[in-house]
Amino acid sequence: MKQGEDRRVTRTRRLLRQALVKRMREKSVSSITVKELCDECDINRGTFYSHYSDVAALLESIENDLFAQLQQMLAQLSAEEMLSRNNPSRTMVALFEFLRENADICAALLCDNGDPAFIERVRVFVRREVLGEWRHMFSDGDGERQEYTFAFLVSGSMGMLQHWLESGLTLTPEQMAEMLTEFITQGVAVMR
Repeated sequence: MKQGEDRRVTRTRRLLRQALVKRMREKSVSSITVKELCDECDINRGTFYSHYSDVAALLESIENDLFAQLQQMLAQLSAEEMLSRNNPSRTMVALFEFLRENADICAALLCDNGDPAFIERVRVFVRREVLGEWRHMFSDGDGERQEYTFAFLVSGSMGMLQHWLESGLTLTPEQMAEMLTEFITQGVAVMR
């Protein structure tokens, strides 16, 4: 709950988030109506509109909150930490724990009815901020090869996350962090 926020407001927003996530698994966001969400949450339309202008605004709010938290976590992943033999890094494990805690919305955003713009926003951030640090470490290598390696690592990481969510989180965050760290380390070895 945000500081100073009424519990009823927090509860209503949580219910709307849950209802939207549920509907996104069934159909595209553009075909989800305010009425459906209100019926699901047992609230009136006026309550919905006191928080959001439309379904897209609700989705944008959810995405912005999630992205801000992801940005904080991903910004803490340093190349040195990832490439050390201390696998998996505590930061990487914490990232997968966060993703597990938010599995409902992550799965909804990554599913066929999800928001491709959000996925691209995450890719761009990872590529620019996280992998940007790596680019400086290997600046003497083949630039074109690095670009392909980075594209492979970002897409592969997103694919692993999507598979983990779709398969019911059968592996622990520690196992996922260890596997991803191993794959990234092997990918970086190609750039050297």
